Amino acid sequence: MIQPMRTIDPEISYFDRSGNPIDYEAWSVLIECPEYRIVAEDELEDGSLLTTLWLGLNHTIFVGERIIFETRHLPSNIQQRYSTEEEALEGHAKLREEFRD
Repeated sequence: MIQPMRTIDPEISYFDRSGNPIDYEAWSVLIECPEYRIVAEDELEDGSLLTTLWLGLNHTIFVGERIIFETRHLPSNIQQRYSTEEEALEGHAKLREEFRD
């Protein structure tokens, strides 16, 4: 089924890790705090790095759920993005297992 297009209020672009709207000032403080920004991080057996971060800035353009988390594998630069911290942690664990196989 095709989802109806939703517009996103440009005034609400920043979100905390729970998905609550925050203003730019709050976001700018939180994004500088590694304990808040880094959701999960693993150095894999091959020496590569798998990191899941809270971005806090909505990366969705006009359609669907807000995307405020990202998992990235370096050096391959494979990335996946998520709407919730729970999804991000599940995605991180899944990618970690895929890279270990």
